[in-house]
Amino acid sequence: MTSAIESWKSRVESHHAQSEKVQAKADWSSSDYWRPFAQHFRQDPRRTNDPMIDKIASRISAESTVLDVGGGAGR
Repeated sequence: MTSAIESWKSRVESHHAQSEKVQAKADWSSSDYWRPFAQHFRQDPRRTNDPMIDKIASRISAESTVLDVGGGAGR
């Protein structure tokens, strides 16, 4: 019987293998895959007029600890 961890590990490894195969066929370098997209993720962390950032900032202080658990490919 396969454990949950072994099953998860197998799925992750299969996903990576499939991704690498597709990237190779498309002549993409896996080490540079995100380079063309990176500029879209460069926002100023001190920006203003972002309702979500403003809401979070109003609820935390310099002594606060924030855990960013991620949300996929942006919000």
